[in-house]
Amino acid sequence: MYAPMHPLSRQGRGYEHRIVAYDAGIDMHCFSCAKLMTWENCHVDHINEVKTDNRIDNLRISCFACNIERSRERMIDTKTTYITHNGERLAPKAWAERLGISVVSLKYRLKHWPKDRALTEPRGKTGPRGST
Repeated sequence: MYAPMHPLSRQGRGYEHRIVAYDAGIDMHCFSCAKLMTWENCHVDHINEVKTDNRIDNLRISCFACNIERSRERMIDTKTTYITHNGERLAPKAWAERLGISVVSLKYRLKHWPKDRALTEPRGKTGPRGST
């Protein structure tokens, strides 16, 4: 945003979320690890992940390490395809562990069997031993 006289602006412009947080006097401790941050080394995190929602109650300070960890957790969660059956939502790995089969076997089942059978029938007597 255009803010030529703001302390955080560079060449007359600055990131709106940082300017809002600065002007509100936001607590400069990392939300996760409580490390004291400065404006030179902090990240301003959007709690609801909507980058255009710059309300002060949606912003918080984060250190680099905690910001990266939060991003990693979000990335893993969005890459995981969950399977819902009978009102239960689990990742493929959890369904496979419950059935005593490998994730590869579960994927095969889901491709070739009816969903109800694929997610309820335990490991058969044939196939590799000890695979989970």
